Amino acid sequence: MFTGIKKKIITANIKKRQKAGYYLVESELHRLGPSDDGHINNSYFFSAHSMEGQTVYIRLGLRGDGSREVWTGFYDGEIFVHNERELYGANEECPLKVSCLEPGASWKVDYRGTMVDVEGSGRYESALEAVFTGTAPIFDFFYDNDPSTTASAIAGEKWSRKLFSDISANNQRHYEQAGTFAGKLVLSGREIPLDMVCGRDHSFGPRYWSYMNRHFWILGIDGEGHVINISMVSYPAVDEIWTGYTTMFGGVASIGAIKNNSSMDKAGHSDGHMELDITLTDGRSFKVETFRKAEAIYHFDDGQYYFSEGLGDMLVDGRRVRGTIEFSYNGDKTRWEGR
Repeated sequence: MFTGIKKKIITANIKKRQKAGYYLVESELHRLGPSDDGHINNSYFFSAHSMEGQTVYIRLGLRGDGSREVWTGFYDGEIFVHNERELYGANEECPLKVSCLEPGASWKVDYRGTMVDVEGSGRYESALEAVFTGTAPIFDFFYDNDPSTTASAIAGEKWSRKLFSDISANNQRHYEQAGTFAGKLVLSGREIPLDMVCGRDHSFGPRYWSYMNRHFWILGIDGEGHVINISMVSYPAVDEIWTGYTTMFGGVASIGAIKNNSSMDKAGHSDGHMELDITLTDGRSFKVETFRKAEAIYHFDDGQYYFSEGLGDMLVDGRRVRGTIEFSYNGDKTRWEGR
């Protein structure tokens, strides 16, 4: 009974804040401030795919202390290369640049630096230049998402001043948009044209990697630019928050319930194969199955937090899509073991 009452309180609070709305241009052009420290994040992510098997993923994470977290990867089933370094200091030249051409509509990505084969067999002087063009409205996970799954997760915890203090200290903005990704990649003189569907996101606010227990994120996109997003994050304060949305079945629909039929705690890692039963807030239900084809491993917070950036195929209600299958976990296995 008390859990139901708590869920109603949280839902009402979220809906009240949702009514205030947000400012698109200000969000798109958000910049770090002079008082922001290394725990404040402003990051951009692009997950681009062709139905023939090409993938490009880009992440630029700007930190308040001036450091930059960089991912740039390309996979086509034959080769898998990514950037040689993932962290650049405030006084170092960063090989990756991301710029807004038109808020809510168009972004440019430019990478010029060394890429290495994931298997360690080759190095390539590389240049990637592409433009993302939005084909769908932005979906903001706070303002546009149904609040029921977040409210249920918070309602299931024991309420205390510390609980809400921890939630507030880790609260950040996150929104996404589907579109196209067109340009070219040059690997040591070999030119590869890029013409893909793409999902991009922008996040800003506090992000303490090693505060998280673990998380996973699935972003699938079909050849027409319809998307599905499913994510779970586990914190010391809130055990698991599941959320997501899809445009695969006409219009935008929030995910109301997710049943995970897969194990995620084998050595803290995942084999990239997941089976999920999804129920939308309008009552429709379907299955999602993921098949990881390749992965790159990244580390944050001096090795305290591990990232598997997986690439592969998915079946969404029997429909093949391609996308990102991302899984991460804390280096302290007591934070997730047996959960």
